[in-house]
Amino acid sequence: MVAWAHARGVQLRLIQPRNPNQNAYVESFNGCLRDEGLNEHWFLTLLHTRTEIETWRREYYEERP
Repeated sequence: MVAWAHARGVQLRLIQPRNPNQNAYVESFNGCLRDEGLNEHWFLTLLHTRTEIETWRREYYEERP
């Protein structure tokens, strides 16, 4: 990722270790994805994984109040 970013002139800005509050929005999303999406299923294949995550993503962004 570092090489890709450097080749494209993208500056990576990292948060300090053990300080997730610097990126609370992403940490909140990751927690929801783990709790509501990934922990709810036993994935059998890559296709099954992609299908379930896409279903969860659509519900998360389009159907939730």
